[in-house]
Amino acid sequence: MTCFMQERIFFVGAPKVGKSFFMGQLAYHVAMGIPLWDYPVHKGTVLYLAFGDKHGICLLIVHHTRKMEAEDSFDMIFGTNGLLGAADGAFIMCKKKRTENTAVMDIVGRDQPDQELTLEFDRERCIWNFQSAETELWKKPPDPLLEAVNAFLSEDRTEWQGTATELLSLLPDMGLQPNVLSRKLNVANSNLLNDYGILYEKGRGHERSITLRRLEKEN
Repeated sequence: MTCFMQERIFFVGAPKVGKSFFMGQLAYHVAMGIPLWDYPVHKGTVLYLAFGDKHGICLLIVHHTRKMEAEDSFDMIFGTNGLLGAADGAFIMCKKKRTENTAVMDIVGRDQPDQELTLEFDRERCIWNFQSAETELWKKPPDPLLEAVNAFLSEDRTEWQGTATELLSLLPDMGLQPNVLSRKLNVANSNLLNDYGILYEKGRGHERSITLRRLEKEN
């Protein structure tokens, strides 16, 4: 299991789903350098704190899901779309029924393929045990937004920079709000690069700019 350095990641789930137990379990494995569910773990110092970005560490935020169901599990994050847009990745932990011991964890991030893990809670030991993993990356149909961005960057226009609002005006069939567009591009950053060879970068400041650049293919 990779520990993302200098990144901000959400870990969210409904109240009492088992988030705190998993955080303690994860912290223990990282501190001891012990593999978790057969995933390799890089041993490191674990510090539990409220928001220390200046120290150059992974900031893992534990948050709640909303009560209303959604087709996309990442729309279940409680709050505005800006929350996921500000993060480098997310883990979404859900149960079909609160009384069940089995939970599904959806994982997405710019440095790893999308995954869906099935976990089972050991009530005697208060830890989550790994059951199975499914990589979603190759099963998903082409993303309409990424397809549109790929078509937009033609041979005559290999680079573009502007705001999310300006990009939407050039992709009129998307039917998205600017903040939703930014969130989707942020989450699908690695897919855009690996599948289409397009580098996505977001700027800082009051009006965050978007830079899209098609990379040259290696011979």
